[in-house]
Amino acid sequence: MRRLIFVLFTFALPLHAATTPASVAALVTHADAAPQLAAALRDATPLVRATAAESLPAVRETLAKESDATAAREEIRALALLGTDDDVATAVANSAKWPASMDDALALAVARRGGVKAINAYASSLHSTRMKARSEFFMRALWGHVDLVPYAGSRLLGIKDAGGWLGLLGAVRDSDLTMEPGMMLAAVRSSNEQIRLASIRYLVNGDGEDPSKIRDPLRAGLLEPRTETASDLEDFGRELLRRMLGAERKDDERWLKWLRIRRSCNTSPTPSTRTIKDAARFNRPSAAFRCSSRRPSRFRRNGSRLPRSIFRTSSRPD
Repeated sequence: MRRLIFVLFTFALPLHAATTPASVAALVTHADAAPQLAAALRDATPLVRATAAESLPAVRETLAKESDATAAREEIRALALLGTDDDVATAVANSAKWPASMDDALALAVARRGGVKAINAYASSLHSTRMKARSEFFMRALWGHVDLVPYAGSRLLGIKDAGGWLGLLGAVRDSDLTMEPGMMLAAVRSSNEQIRLASIRYLVNGDGEDPSKIRDPLRAGLLEPRTETASDLEDFGRELLRRMLGAERKDDERWLKWLRIRRSCNTSPTPSTRTIKDAARFNRPSAAFRCSSRRPSRFRRNGSRLPRSIFRTSSRPD
């Protein structure tokens, strides 16, 4: 009898004890737990509110008044993972009230939606946030959905999102995939200069050792005569691509001058141990373009250099 009383007392105690993260987590299995979860969302303890956020749609109201970063992070993630598109927009608006790292937490939660849902949420709400983990976002969003890479690219080019395009290129490269030639042609013809530059660097660094990988219609598009003038860096990159493809060299005095006085940029993707093909997690986002004092003959990928012959000119400076 004493043992029975002890057992009953032990299991009945949580019903009357103060609310704790553990007791809130246990409510998930109760069909009539909504009132208790609603109360937990308004609890004075941040960790209790954070635990309740994982299971209650009413988090939207609480998030608008949240004052603790830890609880807000979990409430934002809950909306991003479980909510509607409107909930994602609400999460974006609330995330903007917190430090920039909150936007990354939100983005990676949205990425777990996967596939079209994640891509559409990025295009409609996330692309304008302060998020930095864009390559990681696409790594997670496209895991198991490699066929959606062209769709993701078309959405990014359509909204002219240079940061997202650079992130997608990084995810594709780190997964040993290849962007469709037609997609890359649209990118190098984009009205957005940063998209054009990112695409040219992607091609120079990725296919410099084997230009035969550049197929039509991209190959034909890169070899077409151009009359418009762009930045020195872009035009120099386009000339490198032409020479890689076997076209006649065209020297320009402004490039030679630029080579003497400007710092060149080198793009190297951050190493990853995971790919879209075989994992749901990407350790670090692709690195942004890094500038160095080296000449463009140092453009490289994975430690290998492009042939020096494509940099030769009739009056190359020492």
